[in-house]
Amino acid sequence: MGPLNVSLCMIVRDEEAFLERCLASAAGIVSEIIIVDTGSVDGSREIAKRFGAEVLEFPWSGDFAAARNAGLQRASGQWILVMDADERLLAVNEAAWASLLRQDTAGYYVKLISYVGDRTGGDYVTDYACRLFRNDARIRFEGMIHEEVVTSIRRLPEPEGIIRPSPITIAHDGYLEPVLARKNKKRRNMDIIREALRRTPDDPVLHYALGSEFFQNGHYAAAAAAFQATLPHISPREGYASDLMLKTAYALRETGERAQARRLVEKAVAHYPDFTDLLELQAILLMDDEQYASSLLPLASALRIGADVQRQYLYNSASGSGTYQTRYLTGLAYERMYRWEDAHEQYEAAIADRADYMPVWHRWPVIALLLGRTADMQRLMYAQAARLPRSAWSLTANVWMNGQQTDALREMAERCEALRAEATVLRAVALAQDGADGQAIDLLLPAASRGNSGDALLYVWALYMKTGASREAAACLKREAGGNPALRAMAGLISGEGAEVREEAYRLCQQTLMQLAAWDCLDALHAQLPAQLPYPWLPLHAMYGYLHAPFASKRELLAQCTRRFAALGYAEQLAAGLLALECGGFAEAAAWFAAAGRQAPDRTAPRIGTVHAHAAMAQEAARGYGLPALSSDYRFLSICDR
Repeated sequence: MGPLNVSLCMIVRDEEAFLERCLASAAGIVSEIIIVDTGSVDGSREIAKRFGAEVLEFPWSGDFAAARNAGLQRASGQWILVMDADERLLAVNEAAWASLLRQDTAGYYVKLISYVGDRTGGDYVTDYACRLFRNDARIRFEGMIHEEVVTSIRRLPEPEGIIRPSPITIAHDGYLEPVLARKNKKRRNMDIIREALRRTPDDPVLHYALGSEFFQNGHYAAAAAAFQATLPHISPREGYASDLMLKTAYALRETGERAQARRLVEKAVAHYPDFTDLLELQAILLMDDEQYASSLLPLASALRIGADVQRQYLYNSASGSGTYQTRYLTGLAYERMYRWEDAHEQYEAAIADRADYMPVWHRWPVIALLLGRTADMQRLMYAQAARLPRSAWSLTANVWMNGQQTDALREMAERCEALRAEATVLRAVALAQDGADGQAIDLLLPAASRGNSGDALLYVWALYMKTGASREAAACLKREAGGNPALRAMAGLISGEGAEVREEAYRLCQQTLMQLAAWDCLDALHAQLPAQLPYPWLPLHAMYGYLHAPFASKRELLAQCTRRFAALGYAEQLAAGLLALECGGFAEAAAWFAAAGRQAPDRTAPRIGTVHAHAAMAQEAARGYGLPALSSDYRFLSICDR
C-alpha cells in the first residue's frame, strides 16, 4: 500500500532509544512526518531525518498542547496521525485504513495498549484516544498535560463533530518502570500539573490528572482527596468519568474506607454496567465483607461482557479484565466458599486465556494436587509448554516436591526445558522420595561440587542428614552458608551451638527435608527449636506436604504442638487439628479446632474442621452403619486462609 494523504505529527526530546521503531511502524502509511523537537541532545534529529521527517525546533515551555499544535500548524496532509516516540503502530489492515480515510467523520478513537511493570508484553492497560483526525484549523490540542483534541472537535457544528471508533491499535511502552525512571516522568508530570492548577485552580480535569499521578505512585489517600474534590463537578457522560469513579473507589478501599467505596461502586455500576474493571472491584469489595456468593454475580457479568468480541470497549481497562483476571478472582471466591473443584476450573480457564498470569500459579498447583488432578495439570502444562514462563514451572515443581509427586517430578526432569538447570535436583528428589537416598547423593555430588545446579549442595546436606552422615552434613551446610548469615545461624542451631535463626533459613531447611521425605530429621529439627519464635514453627506454607508423612511423624509433630500450645497462633492450631484428623484423633482434633476458633471467631475453617471431627466421631460410633460421608475434604484445611 502506498502512503496516503496523512501527516504523522510527533513531539520528541531525546528519544533515540525508541524513535526508529516508532517511525518504522508508521512510515508506510503516511505521506509526511512532522517532528517537533523540544531540545534533544541525543541522536533523535538524525534518526528522524533518515525517515525523511521535517524537524521543527520548539523550545519547551511546559505545555504539551502548545508543542503538539506547532506540529499541526505545519502539517499539509488531509488527515493527521498523532503518536509518541515510545509508541508503535501495530499491523494495520490496508483496506481498513483506506476505508477510514474515506469516511465523513472528524476523527477516530484509537486503542492504546500501555504496558506497565518491567517488561513489554506483560500486564497492560487499555485506553481510547482520538489520535487520527482531519487536518482542520479548528481542531487543536488543549491542556498543558494529558492534552487532547476531543474538546475542540465537539465544538464543531453538527454533524461535523463526529468521532468514531476504529480498529487501529497503538502499543505504548512509556509507562514501563524503567522508562518512567529514566525519563523522570513522575516528577515532570507533577510539576506541569501543579503549574497548570496554579493558573486554573478550579479545572476538574487537572484535579483528575493530579489524582491519577498520586494513584499511579501508590499515594492513595492523596489520590482519594483529589478525586473526591472532582467528582461533584463531573457528569457521568464525561469521557474520563468512569475511570475517575473506578480509581476513587479503589483508593478509598486502599485507605480503609470500604463502606464509601462500596456506595460509590454501586452508583458507578448503574452508569457503566458494562465496565468490567468496575464489576471486578464490586466483587472484591463484596469478598472483603465475606459475601462470597454475592461476589460471583458481578464476576459472572464481567465474564459475559469480556466474551463479547464484537463489543467496542471505551473504558480505561486493565489487561485480563473480563477474561483471565476475572477468572482468577472467581477462583478466589470459590476458594473462600470451599468449592475447590470450581476454583480449579476457573484457574485452568484463566491459564488457557493467558498462560503466564502468575497470580494463578501461586494457587492452582496446590489445589490440583489436593484434588488428585496432578496428571491433568501435567497434560495441560506440556501442551502449553511454549507459552509457560519459567516461574510457573518453578512454582509447580516446588509444590510437587512438597507433595511427594514422584512420577510428575521425573517427567518434569526429562521434559521441561525451562528447568533444565534444575533437572538434576528434580531427579534426585524423586529418587529420595522412593527411598534411594544413596543414588540421590551420587547424582547430586558432581553438581554440588561444581556449584552450578541450583540448590544441589543444600539437598546433599539434607540427604546426609537423612542417612545419618552428620559430619558430612555439617560440612555441606557450612559450605552452603558461606556468604549467607541466615544459613550460618541455621548451621549453629543444628550443631547445638545455639543461634538466632531467621525464618527464611529455617523454612528453606525445613522444606528441603520435607521434599526428601526426611521425616525423622524434620522431627529432630523441630525439637531443637527454641520454645519462643518470632514466626510460626510449623511449615504452614506447605502443610499439605505433611499429609504424606508417616503416621509416627504426624504424631510426633502433634505432640510438639501440644508442648508448645501456649505459643501457638491461630494458623498453627488449625494445622494441629488437621494433623489430629489425619491421625484418627477425632476428639483431639475437635479440641484443636475449638482453640483455633476462639482465637479467630469469624473464620470459617475451624468450623469446617469441627464438623469433620464430629462427623468422624459419629461414623466411628455408628461403626459405619448408614451415616453419609461429608462432601467436603478436610485435607483442604492445609491451605485455608492462605
